[in-house]
Amino acid sequence: MTYANTTLNYVTELSDLRSLYVSVNPQSRLNVIRQRLAQSEIGPTRLVTIVSAVEALARSLAVHESAKQGLEIASVYDSYRYEKPEALVKEVLNGHGYHDPQIYFKEDTWSLFLSAVGFRNLIVHECTYLGQDKYPSLIQASEDVLAALINLGGLREI
Repeated sequence: MTYANTTLNYVTELSDLRSLYVSVNPQSRLNVIRQRLAQSEIGPTRLVTIVSAVEALARSLAVHESAKQGLEIASVYDSYRYEKPEALVKEVLNGHGYHDPQIYFKEDTWSLFLSAVGFRNLIVHECTYLGQDKYPSLIQASEDVLAALINLGGLREI
């Protein structure tokens, strides 16, 4: 049997953490993302982490861009909270005048990123592994999309 830590309010902790990440600027989100990506991880964990990093940074960029128009950041976040990673990336690209990610990203990057999202979801929701041959190209495509978001957001690497 498992017992909750009586010194923690798990619901409040989750809410507080989400509020913190919603309110910090994209540069701060990138700094945490880079710390997380610096951890050495095996294929499935790395794929989940890099796709989630793209999703998190794209969401942060989209939320903060919308908040510049005078909207409250928490309400803006709610409108992006459940958006898919590819929709969030498209939102950021559109905000910079790039309307076709297939053209913006070179070679197979965009189609591989879309596959990476699908495989990430499979790994998370079905608790499985992929063949080792799939990880390198899926991870690289996701890293390329993350690099593009960093560039478009005018962010700097720490």
